[in-house]
Amino acid sequence: MRSDNPYLLATIYATWYKRPYDLFYLGYGFKPTSYQKKFLLDLTDLTINRMMICSGSGLGKTRTLGIVALWSAGVLPKKLGFPYHVVIGSGSNLQSQKVNQYVREALSRIPILKREVVRETKTYLEFRDGSFIIALPCSDKSLFGQHGHLFIVDEAVEADIDVLKHMHRIVAPCKPNRIILSSTPHEYASKFVEMWLDEKKYSEWRRYSWSPLDINWLSREELDKLLEEARKDMGEEMFRAIMLGQPVPVTGTLFPLTDLAECLVDPEEITMSEGMVTMGVDWGFTISKTGIVVAQFQGDKVVILHTELVANPRMEDLLAHIEELYKDFKVARIYCDLAQKGENQRLMERGYPVTEVHFSTERPMMRHRLKVLIEQHRLIIAREKHTALYRQLMKYTERTRKDDDLVDALMLAIHPLVEGIERQKFFWFTI
Repeated sequence: MRSDNPYLLATIYATWYKRPYDLFYLGYGFKPTSYQKKFLLDLTDLTINRMMICSGSGLGKTRTLGIVALWSAGVLPKKLGFPYHVVIGSGSNLQSQKVNQYVREALSRIPILKREVVRETKTYLEFRDGSFIIALPCSDKSLFGQHGHLFIVDEAVEADIDVLKHMHRIVAPCKPNRIILSSTPHEYASKFVEMWLDEKKYSEWRRYSWSPLDINWLSREELDKLLEEARKDMGEEMFRAIMLGQPVPVTGTLFPLTDLAECLVDPEEITMSEGMVTMGVDWGFTISKTGIVVAQFQGDKVVILHTELVANPRMEDLLAHIEELYKDFKVARIYCDLAQKGENQRLMERGYPVTEVHFSTERPMMRHRLKVLIEQHRLIIAREKHTALYRQLMKYTERTRKDDDLVDALMLAIHPLVEGIERQKFFWFTI
């Protein structure tokens, strides 16, 4: 489809503006489902500027987001009269590039839009009027300084919690602005699921839930067979979360969710006072992150002062950062896993009081101490400040072996409860 007739072009763009789902058909060669069509049609209502898609895997969320990005940067500016900027993020660079690939797939089949592109790189598309689409991993580092009229986060359960907390900053300077979050709810203890379930607190978000029963590329017989096989292979909880898109609480977690909720307080209620301050460091390598937790023993309570996940830093930078935290919080002792002797030795050589814990042996006792603290509501966590730790605690089980770095660091920080330090100052008998 190509024309240099201004009137015809204006008519085409006007049609695409009113019917974004037409771009879906042109770009992918098949019709969108009823739920995809409804979602795309809602794009034309610019008063709907906060949107969430929570649905099962394989229902076309990412493909739809590709059309959202293309329509927003390629069509919407003709209506607004000024450039429109789209930032695509995700829990990983791979996932954001999947959205980007769908943008390019559709663009390649729509010559009228394709010829408007004046600059194209692996992660960036710029149109003649200055509109652009940029695809980045959803991390503070990659998104720092980025601003856009539309911020798309695909697989939002995987996105760094700080990115979701600051997503409004990304779109704030631009008017009109819009945020779209999309994900399967496979991580119940995530900010995305919290936002999806709490309709009162996040009432400004328009919610879309897509059902596998509406897909149009399989017969009902084929679909029933697929769902039956998936349920058998995955188990009921995973099947409901991944295939049906239903947020399902993890069963068999170590720490009761109702008691965990009682441990949350408003940030202004937390202050440093008299009491020993400890630091737990769970060293991370390659894929895993180094977890750092600073806690203070205040009377019969343990107050969380600082939590942090550090991904693959230079060892010298990490040691310098730990040194900074040690001084800022006036830490009395640093607890580390005995298994990481090299890293522990580097801290000791800097003159810091390090206690090495035989983690694999003492883990059961440390879990028990932490569980009792939570059940007695004596672990104090600032609401909305230590969300990554809270999320890990929510899903922690005795079988957990990943995404538990902050829980391990916390268990190290409260090790005095195991070894008996400060027993007279702490109500040991309640443990």
